[in-house]
Amino acid sequence: MRSYIFILLLLAGCATTAGYEKVLSSWIGQNADHLISNWGAPANITQLSDGGKVLEYSNRRNVQIGGYTTTTPVTTQHNGMITGDVNAMYNGTSTTYVPTTTPVQNIVLQCVTRFTVNAQGTITNWAWQGNDCKAKDSVQQTQATTEKNGKTRAENIETLNRINAKFKVVCDNPEYAPLFSVSPCDSTKITIAQEVDNNKITKEQKNIILKWRSEMNAIIDERNAFFRSVGSPVDKRWADYMDSIQPEIDKYNLDFYNGIITVGQYNQLRKEFAAKMIAEQRKMNQP
Repeated sequence: MRSYIFILLLLAGCATTAGYEKVLSSWIGQNADHLISNWGAPANITQLSDGGKVLEYSNRRNVQIGGYTTTTPVTTQHNGMITGDVNAMYNGTSTTYVPTTTPVQNIVLQCVTRFTVNAQGTITNWAWQGNDCKAKDSVQQTQATTEKNGKTRAENIETLNRINAKFKVVCDNPEYAPLFSVSPCDSTKITIAQEVDNNKITKEQKNIILKWRSEMNAIIDERNAFFRSVGSPVDKRWADYMDSIQPEIDKYNLDFYNGIITVGQYNQLRKEFAAKMIAEQRKMNQP
């Protein structure tokens, strides 16, 4: 199954409230006229009794999220009586895939910033409120951070690349060809014909899937440990998410191994989980 990696810790200059507060603090002690020449005219000015004033800046924007579709497998149990030359009971299951569309949501992002200016026109204080008061570090701060952590980042990139390369080595293993010929290592390469394959797993494929899944799970565990060790909060949430869905992945692999589901049903479930992971990736990367 394709690995979706978000190594956001390697992206310099992420917008944060801490970065915004650094920007605001840089205006303390400066003349309000200089602020206005850079930020433009304030949305509101409040006069204070001591001769000072409060300059208020406000911005507001709408962001849309959602609108993507995934499918959920629904299994139905069938049973009844076959009559005719031979009377017998029958039972079985069928699986259908029900599309589910995440509704589009409009989220309002806004930020109100107030600067307190004394009677001499000097900025003495600031305050902000809202869910969109964020800014990137200044160029100088970003450059200093990059130089300081450059070696560590290079080492992290090298480690992650080395882990990711292990997935390709496993997928390219010719020993696993009898399995990958009916269910590709990369689930995005599963064909329609493979999704409707009514054959069950063979003895040779059973031996392969045990070794293949063992190798893949070991690499996933290694990558999750790496994310939790040096990753960003998003990386760590991804590691937690991968742990949370692992029992489901283990179950459909076990069902395939035991002959409970066909090759086609197995491939359909693999594609379902690939879509599920992509949807989760999008959600985690939303601002």
